[in-house]
Amino acid sequence: MCIGGVTYFSSETPLGSVLPAMFREAHWEPRFGSREPDSTRHQVDRGLTVLAHQPNGEPLFLFMNVSATHVPLGHYLPGGTGPDGMDGQTAALA
Repeated sequence: MCIGGVTYFSSETPLGSVLPAMFREAHWEPRFGSREPDSTRHQVDRGLTVLAHQPNGEPLFLFMNVSATHVPLGHYLPGGTGPDGMDGQTAALA
């Protein structure tokens, strides 16, 4: 299963359909995207929902494209603005 973050997982375009097609189950929606400050929480919530319905003992490979590490990053910095650099990347991971 994959939970995409960036639009390469959106299935809305021919390019965005390539990576999701490699998985039996793929999830993407705009709130998983890098412009959403709570994108990681939304992605993890989706993963937990899917895992809750996974049959016991059945293995699951999960690929999550964490969009919070992609630009724009300024909204993770104090004051909600800043350049897209190492400080924003560190704040996004925190």
